[in-house]
Amino acid sequence: LSGRTRGRWKAWLQLLRLPNVFTAIADVMMGFLVTRGNLDPHNWFALIAATSATLYLAGMVLNDLFDVAVDTEERPARPIPSGFVSIADARVVGWGLLVTGVLCSGIVSFLSGSMWPGWIGGALALAIVLYDGRLKATPLGPLLMGLCRMFNVLLGMSLALEVPGNILSPNGRWMVAVGIGVYAAGLTRFARTEAKQSSRWQLVRGLTLVTVGLALIAALPIWDPGLSHRVPHWMSGWYVYWPILALIIARRFVLAILEPSPRRVQAAVKSGIVSLIMIDAGICLGVCGPFWGCAVLLLLAPTLLLGLWIDST
Repeated sequence: LSGRTRGRWKAWLQLLRLPNVFTAIADVMMGFLVTRGNLDPHNWFALIAATSATLYLAGMVLNDLFDVAVDTEERPARPIPSGFVSIADARVVGWGLLVTGVLCSGIVSFLSGSMWPGWIGGALALAIVLYDGRLKATPLGPLLMGLCRMFNVLLGMSLALEVPGNILSPNGRWMVAVGIGVYAAGLTRFARTEAKQSSRWQLVRGLTLVTVGLALIAALPIWDPGLSHRVPHWMSGWYVYWPILALIIARRFVLAILEPSPRRVQAAVKSGIVSLIMIDAGICLGVCGPFWGCAVLLLLAPTLLLGLWIDST
């Protein structure tokens, strides 16, 4: 392949933020597991994972489409401003992926007889468009991004109402989804001005939300008191895992606060996005046991390997 062709392929993968799509799949995989205990029926899970992945990729493309004027000034090397991807092609791919994701969620609803996958998939698609097209630069931007992640987790849980004997209680399911949503809102707040010198107070507010999100998840046995009795063997390590993970995540955030340069902030944001897989794996480890926790954790491999070649922020 010529250098120009390789550049075009890499530009498309960069536009899609391909390494990050596995964090979205981890969310729905975790949601599916903690409400069903396994990935059966596999075809339903595959369609839910496809919904999550296509909507996430659509959001990445539409984000750059709506931001093309700003990126031309601040980040001219990005795929669209650099000319490697045309606006027309990006528009077709972005909106095509969005429609595909909504259709996949509708198929899950049809096969399962539950309206929830279709409704939640549609709500997620709407939140993505509102964030990318209207509200990203407003004070509501971080909140809406948090809702996108929350809807994504709920998408994985969307068949829970059709199955008796769920592992997590309704309170537990909601607090997991809300906790990840708050974490994502904090990450978005932290990344608000990642292309230039950031305000330390903005970064502190972002880290505070990230910490609150992790705390809500760590308190899961409080929201769902029966959990300790249903999975007693793994709850003993629950309160050890979360402080350690919080310290690992916070390290790069604190470094960025001390030196709020684009390089430090972008490194913290990238680490925070990748850490979503570790959060999902930790939840599965505590609720479903080590096999499923490790299965989710395996999604780190493609995320990190692709991240060596493709920028994920």
